[in-house]
Amino acid sequence: AEYLWFEHKYGKDRAEYHRMNEMNGYFGQVFGAGAHPLIHYYYDDKGQMFDAHSYNKGGLVLHMLRNYVGDEAFFASLNKYLTDNAFTAVEVDELRLAFEDTTGEDLQWFFDQWFHKKGHPEVSVNYQLSNVDQQLEISVFQEASNVWAFPADVVVYYTDGSSQKQRLMIRNDRENFVLQLNNKAVGAVVFDGESHIPGIIEENKTEEQWFNTFKLSPLFSDKYKACQMMAEDAILRNDLVALALDDSYYFFRDFAINAMMQNMVPAEFVQNIKTKSEKDEHSLVRESAVRALGSMEVADKTSIY
Repeated sequence: AEYLWFEHKYGKDRAEYHRMNEMNGYFGQVFGAGAHPLIHYYYDDKGQMFDAHSYNKGGLVLHMLRNYVGDEAFFASLNKYLTDNAFTAVEVDELRLAFEDTTGEDLQWFFDQWFHKKGHPEVSVNYQLSNVDQQLEISVFQEASNVWAFPADVVVYYTDGSSQKQRLMIRNDRENFVLQLNNKAVGAVVFDGESHIPGIIEENKTEEQWFNTFKLSPLFSDKYKACQMMAEDAILRNDLVALALDDSYYFFRDFAINAMMQNMVPAEFVQNIKTKSEKDEHSLVRESAVRALGSMEVADKTSIY
């Protein structure tokens, strides 16, 4: 419900920022105290139920279910669940049955896995592009001891600004898919192109492909991951910072300014930062810009003034 409110009130970027924080909170508990199933019966005190699994992972799983069945079926299923079970005690099977009755699909596999199994997918993805055949081969790897079944929306972003999406169903520890492309130059590929998988996904992208991911994808999560993979190549790094500095979402403008303070900054960025210190619509960006002007090194220090 928090995600839904942020999406309604502030837009998709703010909702995805919230989702990222929820994901980080869940991983923080897993790496610190260990994982347990979402439906968890083995606790010493009732307060232990109110943790980053019940809340964070619970919300992430519902978000994934929403993406899988679609908005119309998702909200109709929730309405049926609440109506049929009003003023009664429930368990997770009532929720599953409401979704199955609404969608006509057997969802036992989804609920058994995401509600009763501990942990999350850890996936490695490799891409092999054939420009001659206009085909993209996607290889997906999971540890044989930790195999998850889940849908993955792969999005191919072309350099002309268009995109192509295809849903894949991952079921085994080793999967190979071949996508026929649209006879255009490929800029970037994103495995979880709708940002709904509660797991760890590693993609073998070049620095240029990460840069293109930020440039071509409209999604917060893709841009955020591209920023995390900030290029070691100084030219690409500065190009990425330049894009982020003028991004429509304040988070990336703030990120770009703070990234500049860690490196020698080309003088041509300084006027933009000065303008943001005075006129940016978000106070966090204005604050960072003021701090940046007073602390960062530039090729020509006098250009600040």
